Amino acid sequence: MRDNPERLAWAVLLVSFFTCIGLAIAVPLGMRRYILHAGVPQDVTLEVQRGPLRVTLAGRGEPVAIDEERDEIPERTIVATDATAGRLVMHAPHADGLVIATAQLYDNTEVVLSSARSPRFSASRLPHKVTLEARAGRVHINVSSDDSRSTVVEVHTPHGAAMLAEGSYEVKVNGMTMEVTVRDGQASVTNNTEHAISLEPAERAVIDSQQIAGPLPAARNLILDSDFADPLGENWFRYNKGIQFEDQPAGQVQMTVIEGHSSLVIERIGVGHAETGVTQTLDVDISDLRSLQLHLLLRIKEHGPREYNIPVCGSKGSECPMMVRIGYKDAHGVDREWFQGFYWRPDEDIPENPLECTTCATNNDHIKIEKDTWYTYDSPDLIPQLSHDGKAPTKVESVTIYASGHTYHSAIAEAKLIGIDSQTSSTHDLILDGDLADSLGESWISYNKDIEREDQPEGQIQRAEIEGRPVVVIEREGVGHAETGITQVLGADVSSFESLRLRLLLRIAEHNIPVCGSDGSECPVMVRIDYKDAYGVDREWLQGFYWRPNRRPNPLVCTTCATRNEHIRVREDTWYPYLSPNLIPQLSQDGEVPTAIRSITIYASGHAYHSTIAEVELIGEE
Repeated sequence: MRDNPERLAWAVLLVSFFTCIGLAIAVPLGMRRYILHAGVPQDVTLEVQRGPLRVTLAGRGEPVAIDEERDEIPERTIVATDATAGRLVMHAPHADGLVIATAQLYDNTEVVLSSARSPRFSASRLPHKVTLEARAGRVHINVSSDDSRSTVVEVHTPHGAAMLAEGSYEVKVNGMTMEVTVRDGQASVTNNTEHAISLEPAERAVIDSQQIAGPLPAARNLILDSDFADPLGENWFRYNKGIQFEDQPAGQVQMTVIEGHSSLVIERIGVGHAETGVTQTLDVDISDLRSLQLHLLLRIKEHGPREYNIPVCGSKGSECPMMVRIGYKDAHGVDREWFQGFYWRPDEDIPENPLECTTCATNNDHIKIEKDTWYTYDSPDLIPQLSHDGKAPTKVESVTIYASGHTYHSAIAEAKLIGIDSQTSSTHDLILDGDLADSLGESWISYNKDIEREDQPEGQIQRAEIEGRPVVVIEREGVGHAETGITQVLGADVSSFESLRLRLLLRIAEHNIPVCGSDGSECPVMVRIDYKDAYGVDREWLQGFYWRPNRRPNPLVCTTCATRNEHIRVREDTWYPYLSPNLIPQLSQDGEVPTAIRSITIYASGHAYHSTIAEVELIGEE
């Protein structure tokens, strides 16, 4: 080529030309790709609702205990709860910092914040994206969008993954399955074999490593192996106890097939008392259920010498040939039990054996069935029966099916405990402007009253925005009593509602009175619902919140109020999400439900207070 300078010149010219063309194309395309796909981290906050949380920050091997809100949570951070709760809040990385997604972590939950990124440039059409790894427990995820961009949340578990669009979802993970429930929105769910299904509102899917069951209705069966197809010891565990005489046999439990039904048979021939059965630990949170129903398919046979068979369920009503016991926790965390007995043999003696268990925690009438005939039992809604002081139960811990007495032969072919989530019913938010975005005076009216001293100031109510949330701030600095708040007239008919729940997001920064004062009526945040009962009488329901502990014996309830709900203590200057139990039982009189909600009032009371309200919902369900 040195001998031919023209050829060298042409080679240089062509290489330069094609290099120029390549750069002219590649540089704009590269810049375009960068502009469209470059991302920046979102601002992620960890809110501690019940501390401490176990948090392993990215790049650090050891978890640390965190019991205060923390900002700038990095990607690859692990958050775990025990008997605690917290919330991850994802903000768009803009000046306004809008909340685009939240992940509520309930107890015994572990979640990894894998990534939380948004496009760097407004020209990009990509959505905000959050990726979570749910390793165990229960997570409630809300996905929202800002004015210019959508948001997607991707949840990975050991069993599969879910892609969540704008809406509200619940993800539960245990050692065997992943369950995704769509409250509102749309989800795409895949398992590890890449089989995918779509879920619409009020649908759910149960996923394991092999298959996806769904779409299923949001009603769910809390009991595993309800048809007794699996070997004993996998889900159901047999037991014998209370054998009265040492020389008498224990009962037998065996799996068999009866008339095409996979069945469990419980039998014994003996003298003296014994109890034989199977039990299953559930440990299921039912605080979000609007109804709970027990379904059984059972049969009782005459067995052994007639003189060994006990009429009805024995002298104390506790020895039935078939009995079901549900162990649960009430709203106060107290362990309780519910019983239902079945028998076939009537009582020929006088006095007769009782038709209920006189030694049991519940006294449901035993149910008489025909002997040696399959009987289908569907209970009434158990939520009212398991409620105490008008508050719904929080957890079903176990279910036990057993026979008790001297001689028995009983079979059970089906056992289901069906829960229906509140969100699957027709819901109505009775409150206008529940996110407090409108100006005061449109839906909410502010007020001051009961100012004890004329020389002291009124409280102040201001609309503001904190951490991207519209809020109402209620504050006062003064001496002597005063009450400051906001109120809204509702005039809502609730006579057809099966449940009514109040949801409130609040924060208390200051209050100079321990608890809620000497009468329990001066809380830094208090909610009053005015309503009409079934007879048209005006009544009110109240719930108070406080943070300052008691240095004097101030009461934990309002002693001058019509209702005596115990005040709830929250952490100082920390957002607290409150979800009430079903209020319909609390607002009922003589078993008759209320007819109308007249108004709702949120206020602070005392001398000096500084409280913030961010969200209010009063959700009625038919």
